[in-house]
Amino acid sequence: MIITSIIFSLILLFNTTASSQEGYSYTDPTQQFRIEFPGEPETDRSTVPTEVGDIIMHTVMYEESLDKVYLLAYSDYPKELIELSDPVVLLESAQQGSMSNLGTNELNLNEEIVFEGFPGLYYEAQSEDLYVAYKIILVENRLYQMAILQQGMPLDEADVKSFMDSFKLFKTVSFD
Repeated sequence: MIITSIIFSLILLFNTTASSQEGYSYTDPTQQFRIEFPGEPETDRSTVPTEVGDIIMHTVMYEESLDKVYLLAYSDYPKELIELSDPVVLLESAQQGSMSNLGTNELNLNEEIVFEGFPGLYYEAQSEDLYVAYKIILVENRLYQMAILQQGMPLDEADVKSFMDSFKLFKTVSFD
């Protein structure tokens, strides 16, 4: 439950589907993306007040155990804000916010990435007892955040790769 509380704090401060034995394929209601979870996730939608106005945060989360959580969150920001901003600065700001909110002070890996032509960041970090793998992607004015958080032991690389690599965008991109 500690990880769940941390994730909801993280989400607030930031800025269908077919099931199978091997996992759960989640496709968002607007058919913009798909991602594979190890089991059936819960979804939530909340309004988050920000400096640029209220932002709708969509979350999809699977709590594998009390110590391990898989998360995808996305928000659509005003197009004008994105057009006037440096994408790298926005991504780094999201990264700093997530690390601060999770209390992860040791950055083990930090990479700028390009995902299907869109800018992103991938990082792995930890605190004394929490291990995090995190991917942030900016697709036009939509910010996607994917994470696996585990308490007490390092993340399994195969789990991280499987979850992160399962995220797929559909070619029709239009976020109003």
